[in-house]
Amino acid sequence: MIPSDAVVRSQAELDALLRVGDYGPSDAITIDAAPKPELRVPPIRHPMPRTYRLFGRSVVVALAEKGGGNGGSFDVYGSAVLEGVGCRHVTVGSAGRVDVADASIEARDRAQVRCQRSRVTARDYASVEAADARGAIPNFASRVEAVNHATVILRGSSRGQPGELVQLTAYDDALVEKGSMQMRGVIRLYDRARCVWRDGYDDRFTIEAHDEAYVDVGLTPGLGEVTIVARGRAKVIVRGGAALVTLHDDATADVGTGCRVEARGRSQVVGRGAARIKRYDEAAVDAKSFDVQVHEGGPTARVAGARSS
Repeated sequence: MIPSDAVVRSQAELDALLRVGDYGPSDAITIDAAPKPELRVPPIRHPMPRTYRLFGRSVVVALAEKGGGNGGSFDVYGSAVLEGVGCRHVTVGSAGRVDVADASIEARDRAQVRCQRSRVTARDYASVEAADARGAIPNFASRVEAVNHATVILRGSSRGQPGELVQLTAYDDALVEKGSMQMRGVIRLYDRARCVWRDGYDDRFTIEAHDEAYVDVGLTPGLGEVTIVARGRAKVIVRGGAALVTLHDDATADVGTGCRVEARGRSQVVGRGAARIKRYDEAAVDAKSFDVQVHEGGPTARVAGARSS
């Protein structure tokens, strides 16, 4: 069996230990090596150990089977670095770093993660960048759940579910959705990134939408509030609940009861229910209900006559 206090410090030691063969799948190998040269971990072949523990400044590359993955589980701590494809499960903390694909990852304690096609849970100041290809099949796209001061960047077709005290930035055609936790933080959308937030309950957060980003938000009336700032050609839809919306440039919005809107630049607003709208510059307002309140905020603003819905 593998000694519980055995520590691998070189590729030769690792290879020798893997050749022993007298160990079960529940045994683990601890690696604490110098950063150079990097250690290469071969794919899992029973009865190889299922778990590797990385410490110090170790740099480990998890090799993959042709057409498959590595199949091992890795715990990454300290300044250790893991790279690889198809890792079964990765736990990274204490400022560890991983760059992996097709993995299940738990990141915490200021860990740094870069991934593709992976499932990630991030908390406690961890940083995650999910960089999937554009147009990837949704079922295979990365999905990041983040809480407690985590920082997340989504690229390509990756998906995110932010929660308490999270900073999330989405690019390309990434999708941000409501998760299981209440949201307190900031979401920034660029390119054609989307935020679809339905049935929000006591969520209080900010969305900054740029370029051609899309925002579709619905909160429980009387519980929570969202602040939305839209620029460029961003589009905003508020389906319910309290929202403070500010439009710039050519942004557009469709809002209803509970919404307060400031429309600036050449932005356009469709107001329904008892929305309150203040317009500036060349902004245009289309009031779909007589309950919509429109206030003049600038000398050249335009408004379409109120119409009953």
